[in-house]
Amino acid sequence: MMKRLNIVLIGIAMLLCSITKLYAQPLPFYSQYMTTKFLVNPATAGALGSTVLELTAREQWLGFKGTPKTHTLSFHTRLMKKNFSGAKSSARRRYTSKLRAGRIGVGAYVFNDRSGLLDYSGGLLAYSYHIRMRNQQLSFGLSLSAFQLKLDQDRIILYDQVDDFLTSNKLTLYVPDASVGVYYAFTRFYAGVSAAQLMQSSLKYGTFGSSSTKMLRHYYLMAGYKYEIDKKIDIEPSFLYKTNEKLQMQTDINVRGYYKNDYWVGVTYRTGGRRIEDSRNNGAVILMGGVMVNKFEFAYAFDYSLTAIQKYTYGSHEFFISYHIGDNARRYRWLQRY
Repeated sequence: MMKRLNIVLIGIAMLLCSITKLYAQPLPFYSQYMTTKFLVNPATAGALGSTVLELTAREQWLGFKGTPKTHTLSFHTRLMKKNFSGAKSSARRRYTSKLRAGRIGVGAYVFNDRSGLLDYSGGLLAYSYHIRMRNQQLSFGLSLSAFQLKLDQDRIILYDQVDDFLTSNKLTLYVPDASVGVYYAFTRFYAGVSAAQLMQSSLKYGTFGSSSTKMLRHYYLMAGYKYEIDKKIDIEPSFLYKTNEKLQMQTDINVRGYYKNDYWVGVTYRTGGRRIEDSRNNGAVILMGGVMVNKFEFAYAFDYSLTAIQKYTYGSHEFFISYHIGDNARRYRWLQRY
């Protein structure tokens, strides 16, 4: 039996699992992607013409210690020629035909994703270009990002205070990256495709890992259509398909119902994935709802796991708040050159 059966070995094991999971699902994932598409596709930055601030907080498997927690703060806007009020839901429905805007969109977000001893955080800057075609819009997006992978040494409890792994290795990695996306909107229909982890950066903790250990490119396909039932009620089916170069796949199938475009409820079925190795992405049924209050949108999602872990946890919870700005024409005067 090895002399040093201590928490460091657990930490190394978790790190191995985490790096394996990076191949399966490297970026933080969200149940309410249809509400915050910018976190999935950089081409959606400024697509609505308004300025949007978004905050997302997610806690996985409530009731366990050290389970994944994700927090994201994002911002994106359109560099406008004329004012557009993104806060009004009725205006948002008609943005493709009423919007007179510049073609440039920009955005950024920062995030922190903590799981056990591994802390994963970073930021992203995005640029988008929008082409309006009557009541349609085609958007292209590019983003550059950098993130940090850190093994939290302060949370490790040692039986042996001198550990070769901790003293001889750098426990923090800094990794650059990039993503691209295309997004199409036509009245009540939208579709987008995006790719992340384009640089396929190497992962190496000192003597742990290898320069040949690289991040895999990931691909996302989403689409949705909002059906008008009557003047007050709409139904929107949508999906998000995720895969990578190892053909590890997963699909979210969603249906949301809207009342006056200001109140909505929805349900999602998340497949367990084909060859998905990351247990954070196992199959689930997700219940969600949201409300628009003036310029604010509040939303909540509850994930009920379809695996045995649900017996020992209170489920996963995700909160979302956004604020829409765009009703002050003077803020865009200096952007007339776009």
